[in-house]
Amino acid sequence: MYAAALLLAALLGAARADGNVSVQWRQLTFEDTHELVVTPAVEFILTFAPNPAQGVFPIRVWVQADGGDTSRPLLVTARRRIGAWTWQLPYRSGGALLYELERTLCPDDSVDAEKLNDDCDDDDPSLPASGDFSLHVGSSCAAPTRVQLRASFARDWRLPFQSSTPVVTQQGAPRVNYYRWQPGQNNVRLVVDSEDDVCATIAVQNYTCPIAETLEEIEVSTLRMTVIRSGGVQLSVNIQCATDHNGFRPV
Repeated sequence: MYAAALLLAALLGAARADGNVSVQWRQLTFEDTHELVVTPAVEFILTFAPNPAQGVFPIRVWVQADGGDTSRPLLVTARRRIGAWTWQLPYRSGGALLYELERTLCPDDSVDAEKLNDDCDDDDPSLPASGDFSLHVGSSCAAPTRVQLRASFARDWRLPFQSSTPVVTQQGAPRVNYYRWQPGQNNVRLVVDSEDDVCATIAVQNYTCPIAETLEEIEVSTLRMTVIRSGGVQLSVNIQCATDHNGFRPV
């Protein structure tokens, strides 16, 4: 009975703590930078709704925090029809502590990797893309955290054949693009050239969700290469899952 009373008291205490959190709902616009102040008492649910013409593009989310620590980080959860993903700020990448990130959300028409059957087909294909998604932003850090965020459309999403695409990336902000195999095409060569003497990792993965974007994720789930000035890799269609979209993503 004593143990039960302690458990009941603990549950009541947790309920009172949750009751002190104010959740603010906001409808935000694309392509604009928005600023929030997040505290343990204030969380935000932010919704984004593109028009039909914009909904065909994948979405990139950029978030920056002005402080915090890894023991009580800012948590950002993105939700859309195909699934949900949570990121934290700050976070460690290699030996660096980063207060900024950019991530590409899985398009609504991509395939959940866990739903692929033995033939690498999706038993439950997604509905046409809509682009609607939401962000849930919260923190348990006692100090207020000033947050800036932006959702934008990845208009350079598709890689053309036999034509170059300029890409600008930095630590914490990988750039994801998509190449779709053309009819009758069995192999391609992916070529990367850079004017900077910076070591970069290029990872290739199937058109599935979630997208591997951190150094830790791409080490276990992608075909990858490291380049400084230039590099190339030969890709064959027989190493990719034969999904309806039949393509791959360089990261």
